[in-house]
Amino acid sequence: MHPDYANAVKVDSAEREHAYVASKTCRECGGALKETGEGLWQHDGKSYDVLHTTCRSCGVERDFTFDISSFYCNNIFDWGGRFG
Repeated sequence: MHPDYANAVKVDSAEREHAYVASKTCRECGGALKETGEGLWQHDGKSYDVLHTTCRSCGVERDFTFDISSFYCNNIFDWGGRFG
């Protein structure tokens, strides 16, 4: 997974993340995307969620980065110790 912090989509819930991905199609063939992974990241004091997708038709992979700082508690994890 490759977070794109500069272009992260700000959302206010996990449901909005999934709805956003569901509204997108493959850049290569226009096929439907399937979520195939997820990762939490921290960068410059903000929390990010990255949803990894794979096109159901052609197999092209794509990551979507979301700024989840508005609803995700940064203090749940010791980011530096666990995720360096």
